[in-house]
Amino acid sequence: MSRWIVWFTVAAMCCSLVAMLCSFVLSGEIVGIEVKPTPVGVILTITSVIGKGEIRERTTATWQPLRAKMSIIPGYQLRTDKESMVEARLEPTLSRIKVSHDTLIEVRNDRLVLLAGRIWVCAAQKPGERIPIVIQTPNAYIATERGWISVAQLPWGWTLVSCDRNTASVAASRSVVPLLAGEMTLVAPGSKPEVPMKVTCDIVSWDVRIYLEEFVKRCHGIPPRPLPKNFLSCAERLLWDAGGIVPR
Repeated sequence: MSRWIVWFTVAAMCCSLVAMLCSFVLSGEIVGIEVKPTPVGVILTITSVIGKGEIRERTTATWQPLRAKMSIIPGYQLRTDKESMVEARLEPTLSRIKVSHDTLIEVRNDRLVLLAGRIWVCAAQKPGERIPIVIQTPNAYIATERGWISVAQLPWGWTLVSCDRNTASVAASRSVVPLLAGEMTLVAPGSKPEVPMKVTCDIVSWDVRIYLEEFVKRCHGIPPRPLPKNFLSCAERLLWDAGGIVPR
């Protein structure tokens, strides 16, 4: 009986997120979906800067050094340098954000926009609150309330989304795909999200896994060239096992 309760709870969470994404207004934006404004503005509070990070207002050309305890409000962009990483808290939720190297994000009132690179989101809520965490990429929208997700905008133009805990939903081209723990999906430009696949290294041989371990270290988590989907799946598993920090 308890097993059925668990599955019912997971299904209810997925339906809630899918319903939220389906409530977005269809428009002429990149993926044909526009997020409805939320009454709560998003603020990114920096908790740690490893290496070099910079911030600027979206309408200006001058970048300023990023420091811990700074608060980034809507209308500002953040970028990281090579071999750098930034950790932050997403107000007003209890969510934690990890920004990878060579990453560019923009803070908006109701979402984070990932323009390049990769971010990890460990979504958490204050008691009694249900504020959706929304990530927009050039290809898709990703939403979660309590999921642990990784979102990467890959150099060859695809969006990769993986979920390590709880659930998330991915929307693109008027199609919404639920993502369960241990799953990932890819979104090509102008396309619907692909059918989710498992995040695992069990689908590659041991010598391929050894190759991928070294490959992940060299590329620091963002492959510079297209890889087979089973290779990407194993690489995501290696990154999650490393806690979102590429071993050096």
